Amino acid sequence: MLKNFIRLILLTSVLSACGGTTLYSALSERQANEVVAALLISGIDARKEASVDGKTWMVMTPLKQMPKAMMVLEEKGLPRTAKLSMGDVFKKEGFVSSPTEERARFLYAISQELTQTLMEIDGVITARVHVALPEKALLSENQGSASVSVVVIQSPNANLSNYETDIKAIITDGVEGLDDVNKVTVKFFTRNESFNYIPAENGDLSGQGTFTLQASVFGFVLGTGFILAFGYLRRRRQHGAAVPEPKPEL
Repeated sequence: MLKNFIRLILLTSVLSACGGTTLYSALSERQANEVVAALLISGIDARKEASVDGKTWMVMTPLKQMPKAMMVLEEKGLPRTAKLSMGDVFKKEGFVSSPTEERARFLYAISQELTQTLMEIDGVITARVHVALPEKALLSENQGSASVSVVVIQSPNANLSNYETDIKAIITDGVEGLDDVNKVTVKFFTRNESFNYIPAENGDLSGQGTFTLQASVFGFVLGTGFILAFGYLRRRRQHGAAVPEPKPEL
């Protein structure tokens, strides 16, 4: 009976501790921090945990709040896509690279570097930079002109169109052979905000406090179980001590 009672306590404790589900995995620590911060500010419980491999992170959230969490992250463009650096793009994986491969990697590297620069501007959710460089002709004096197309997705409360001239200047100075600022096209799009979240009052960012409530329930159930088990064992010992030993027959 005691064994069954202890098993019931452990099962109840495990079920009380559950309730979180993995929202994202295989994230860098910076990506995980950005996701958790955005969810907490929006009144959604979230926490990060190290993955099994010890190199990446995953973000946990209560199952009931998962749809809201996905919508919040979609609006904010999180988690941000990891951008490759010049070293990552030009990493050698073979002995010889064709001119086409070298050119493709070069254009991609420029786009990634410029995109990363634009992502540092406040109000930018995500950005894409498409660079078109003409191939150099050895025997031709008339070389084509480079051109760049930029797409910026901004947050609902941002108005980045006022910085269009600055963005064009950044792109022009960052692309070799691009001397005409009119060859840079910048388009702005605003991410629609489907609904607003109101953080809980009294500094409680967890809304209903799901994780906090689960921890409290877990502690209460576990503590109550140990108290009941201890009382049961104590009563059993007292009952055993009260039984008189049989007298030997003469």
